[in-house]
Amino acid sequence: MYEDFYDNLLWRDSEDRRRLDAILEVKRESRMENEHSEDAVTWNVFRFFERRNLLSSALGNLFPCPHGEPLAIFWTARDRCVWDPYRSCCKKHFSEPVLSELDVIFMWPQEMLVIVEAKFRSSNRSDPSVRSEELRKSERYIQGASQYLNRDKAYDSVRDGYYQLLRNWAIGTRLKEDLGCKTFVLANLLRKRHEHIHHEDPLKQFAQPACKLSSECNFVVGYWEDLIGAAGTCHSDSTLLISWARNKSELLGKPAFDFH
Repeated sequence: MYEDFYDNLLWRDSEDRRRLDAILEVKRESRMENEHSEDAVTWNVFRFFERRNLLSSALGNLFPCPHGEPLAIFWTARDRCVWDPYRSCCKKHFSEPVLSELDVIFMWPQEMLVIVEAKFRSSNRSDPSVRSEELRKSERYIQGASQYLNRDKAYDSVRDGYYQLLRNWAIGTRLKEDLGCKTFVLANLLRKRHEHIHHEDPLKQFAQPACKLSSECNFVVGYWEDLIGAAGTCHSDSTLLISWARNKSELLGKPAFDFH
C-alpha cells in the first residue's frame, strides 16, 4: 500500500498528472495506492503506448486494428466528465441509472471501437452471492442488445458469473452503432496464468455461447505479457516499463507476470 498513489505509477510528470487528475474527478472509485491495483497496471501499460503514439501498433499484437492512433478514454472519463457518447448510449439503449465504468475505450472514428476489460489478479466471474442480483440487472442489457446476443445463453452466462463481460458486450455493440464504427471488439486482457488460476475460459464459457460473434462484432482474449512485450527496448520509457513488469511481484515475491 502506497501513501501517495502516484508512487505506484510510472508516468507522473506534469502532463500525466493533469490527465489523470481530470480522470479522477469523474472516476467513482480508485485504488491505485494498492500494490495489486488493476487500475494502476492499466494506467502504467496503456499510458506508455499513448505517450509514445504506439497504441495502434501495440494493440495490433492482440487483434487487427486500423492504422493511426485511436482516441483513448480511460474509465469512461473525457474532459472532466463522463464521455458523452457513452453516457448517451447507456441512457438511450439501457436506461442505465448509474453508469458503469469501463476500463479503457479505444476509438478510430468511423472505423473501430474497442472496449478493454482488464484483469490483473481478479477473476472475470463474480462471487456466487451476488449473481441473483446480477441476473436481475442483466435484463436491461440483454433486452437492449438482443440482436447481438443468444438470449438463453446470455442469461446462462450471467448465472455463471459473467455479468460484467455481458454488460460490456451489450454496451459496446450499441455504442458501435451510435458512433457509426464498422467494427467492435471486446478485449479481455488477462495474465497468461489467469485461466489456470481461476479455472475459466471466457471465450468458450462466455463469448462463444452468449454472443453473436461476427466480423463486425468480436471478442478476443489478450495477455498483458504480449502487450508489454510489444514495447520493445528502443527508448528509456520502454526500458522502464519492461523493467517494472519484470520486477513486479505477487505474493511472497512470486513474479506477477510470466515472461519467457
